[in-house]
Amino acid sequence: MGNYCSSGQTKKDKDNVSEKSEESPSYQLADKGKSKANDVKEAPLAAPEVTSDASGTGQVSNSSNATNGCNSSNVPGGADGARAQPKALQNVQSMTLSDSTTNSPMTVSPPCDIPLVHQNLPQNLTPLYGKPTTNRRTDKYKKIVLYILAADDGFQTEKAMLREVFKALNQKCQSRGFELHVADLHVLQPKGNSFDVNKWFSGPLEAQGGHELAANCLAEIARQSCDSYLIPVLFLGGTLGDPLLPLTIESQDFVAALQMAERNPSERAILEKWYVLDDKSQPACYRLNATATPAMSSEESQKELALLLQTLIDIFSKELRDSYLTTVVEQEINNTVLISQELSKRCIWIQSAVAAPKSEGLSSVEAEMVRRLSNIQNDLKNQLSEKHIIRIPANIAQQQQEQFGTMLDTCLSHEIDSIIDEHISKYSIPHCTYGVDRRLLSELEEVNRHSRVLNENCANFSTTERVREYLTSARGKPLVVYGSMGAGKSVFMAKLSQNLHTWLPESHLVMR
Repeated sequence: MGNYCSSGQTKKDKDNVSEKSEESPSYQLADKGKSKANDVKEAPLAAPEVTSDASGTGQVSNSSNATNGCNSSNVPGGADGARAQPKALQNVQSMTLSDSTTNSPMTVSPPCDIPLVHQNLPQNLTPLYGKPTTNRRTDKYKKIVLYILAADDGFQTEKAMLREVFKALNQKCQSRGFELHVADLHVLQPKGNSFDVNKWFSGPLEAQGGHELAANCLAEIARQSCDSYLIPVLFLGGTLGDPLLPLTIESQDFVAALQMAERNPSERAILEKWYVLDDKSQPACYRLNATATPAMSSEESQKELALLLQTLIDIFSKELRDSYLTTVVEQEINNTVLISQELSKRCIWIQSAVAAPKSEGLSSVEAEMVRRLSNIQNDLKNQLSEKHIIRIPANIAQQQQEQFGTMLDTCLSHEIDSIIDEHISKYSIPHCTYGVDRRLLSELEEVNRHSRVLNENCANFSTTERVREYLTSARGKPLVVYGSMGAGKSVFMAKLSQNLHTWLPESHLVMR
C-alpha cells in the first residue's frame, strides 16, 4: 500500500560454490578396495526418456572402449582444462572396468565439450549444466490452498460451513493425487491491538507498529503462492477491520504534513512525537516510533494513537490517504486479487448484506473507512466474476446455511477441477523439455531455490575471497567442503554457488 520503505541496512552479499561429490573419480578410486564387494549403485532420480540424436553424439555403448564418454582428442586443453592421466591411473582404470557393472558408467576421465546445440537450449534447461536460474519458480506442487482473507475473526458460521465443505473436497483432491489445505490467520484476532503500543511486536521493521498480523498474512501469501495453487476466499461485509498507522512516511510528504499542521500546534506535536527521521533508509523517510516515551497505559495509548490517525486523515489528501492508510484485509486483497489476474479469476467473495452507513454525522475517521470500503468493493466487483460473489444475509438461518454450503461447494469444486486439469495438461506436454524428465528439472529448480533462500538469509563468510582465489587459480585442484553436523556446510555451498559463475563463467555446477 506504499506505507513501508526499505531499510538502509547494507544488503547482504550473495555468494556460492560447487560441491565435491563423493561419486567423483578420486573418491571412487580411493574407496574401491573398501566397497568392491558391495558396489551397488543407487537408481537415478528419474528414468531417462528416449531423446532424438539431433546433436550427433549418438548413444554411448557399454563397451570398455566407450566407457570414458569421449575421445582424448576432444578434451579441452589449457590450465583449467583436463590433463592427460598418468599410466598408473590408466592401469587402475583398466582393472576396475572388469569389475564394474554395465549399468554403472565410469567417470574417471573429464567429460566432452558441450555441443553447440546444447549450449543454445532454452533458459529452463540451463540447470542441467549447472547454471542457476534467476527467474522465480513457475512449476507448482500438487497442492491447493484455500487462503482466507478477512477483516477480523468474524463469519464464524460461514467458516464452519467451509470446514464441512472441505471434507468432501479434500477426498476429491486426494483421489486425483492432490493435497488440499486451508490457511486462515484470522483466528481469535483481538480488536484494538493496532493502537495499543504495549502490545506492539518488537521484531522486523515490517511487523512493528501493530502490523504483525499484516506482515504474517503477506508472508503466508508469498510462501503459499511460491509452490502451491492459491484460491482466495474473501469474507467481507460492512467493515474493513481495525485501521493501521503508516509504518513510514516519505520525507517530502511528512514535511508537507508538518506545514499543514502549523495551524494547530497539538497536531504538529503529535506528529513529531510518533514519527522520527530515518536518514539511513533509501529514500529517507519518517518512521513510526515503536515505543512510547514516556511509557503509557493501554487506554492512553489507544486514545493518543486514535488522535494521531485522525490528524493524518485531516491533513493528508485523498491520494496520500490511499497510499499510506490501510488495513489488514486491504493489504491481503491488494496482494492477491488486485495484483494477479489468475487469482482474481479464482477468488470467491462471501459478502454479507449489510446496509451502508449514512454519511451524515460521521467523524473524519469513520467517513474515511466508509470511503475505502466502497472503493475496495467496487474494485472487487470489477475484477471478480459474478458467479464467484456469494451474497448472504447478515444473520444466516439454518436453511440458508445449507444453500450457502451448496453454492460454496459448487464454486470451489469448479476451481479445483480447473486447477487439476491445468496441472495435468501442463505436465503432459513432452516437447517443451527436449525429452528431459520434468521430475529432474523440478528437483534441480527446488535445490536452486533453496540455495537462494539460504544465501539471502545469511551473512557473508570471511573465507569467500580465499575460496574465489583458490577456484580461479591455475592449480585446478578440487574444493572439498567438510565439517560436523550444523557447521554451516549447506549455507556455505549455497552462498558460493551464487557467485561461482561470476568467477568461472564456463563452469558447470551440480549440487544436490
